[in-house]
Amino acid sequence: MASIQLQVDPRVVKTIQRGKVSVALMASSVLSFLESYLDEIDLPYVRYSLFCGEALLALLSEKWH
Repeated sequence: MASIQLQVDPRVVKTIQRGKVSVALMASSVLSFLESYLDEIDLPYVRYSLFCGEALLALLSEKWH
């Protein structure tokens, strides 16, 4: 599994990669935080991602997909 090299290293991404997480449940604000890095993030084991606790913008959801 390739490790990401981000200017700011979000621990949430490293945790998901290291744990080979296949189902990720996060608040939408986590995705908002990662938005500028989405092109760099590689999470090959994630099969399902669920966002809860707050509104998820459709545009942000499309970028994550």
